[in-house]
Amino acid sequence: MSEMLDWVKARVRCCSCEGSLQSSRYVNMVALLKEATWKYPVHGNILVYPKYPTNRAVAVLCDRCIDQRREPKYAVEWDKDRTQVEYHRVEGLKDLAPIPESSSSASAGRGLGEGASSGEGVGKAGVRMMGGK
Repeated sequence: MSEMLDWVKARVRCCSCEGSLQSSRYVNMVALLKEATWKYPVHGNILVYPKYPTNRAVAVLCDRCIDQRREPKYAVEWDKDRTQVEYHRVEGLKDLAPIPESSSSASAGRGLGEGASSGEGVGKAGVRMMGGK
């Protein structure tokens, strides 16, 4: 496993149940329909960037919360040097409109209720990237 994934599993808590990620097979990164006012990590889509330039907040969920389709309570932020992790309550973040599927034929993810736990969108490094609310 990569150094970054090891760091996330060791330092970041699940943004839904607040539990450890140590026993999760995947690092499940969920792109939220909320604005991120920080730099790391954020979700952006280069295919639709000119029309939808806003960085979207990301939540990291454990496998159990993904399987139970639990909604994130927090978005996560860390600094460039990975010395600090901060959590932002989802309800306190600015809402963003979803990017319509017609804007990108290469949609990168699915919502929590749309096959997220079936392994769709699983990268070779053990990261699942999905769209979320």
